[in-house]
Amino acid sequence: MKRALACLALLLALGCVSSGEDSDSDRPKAEERAKKYCVSVAKGDGFVVKGVGRAAKVGDKRYELKLRVVPKQPTADGQPAPETHLLCRYDDRAREARLD
Repeated sequence: MKRALACLALLLALGCVSSGEDSDSDRPKAEERAKKYCVSVAKGDGFVVKGVGRAAKVGDKRYELKLRVVPKQPTADGQPAPETHLLCRYDDRAREARLD
């Protein structure tokens, strides 16, 4: 009986241990930071952000997301600039975003 209880306790203890492979405990917050930083960088580069895609985790504390944007400046012939897509890469450790 003691052996069965010891095995059960060991099984429960092993079930509570995480592998550390995805140790991003605040992943939803990191995804929101990624969106916020990417939108901020796009606006700072002269774009109007029309839509923000879902943040995809691509590495340890690194995310990518797509932005649907329109340049603030009209085209050379005075027409509104066409809508385009940009890829934003966000590093949560450095809290930096860059547009590609």
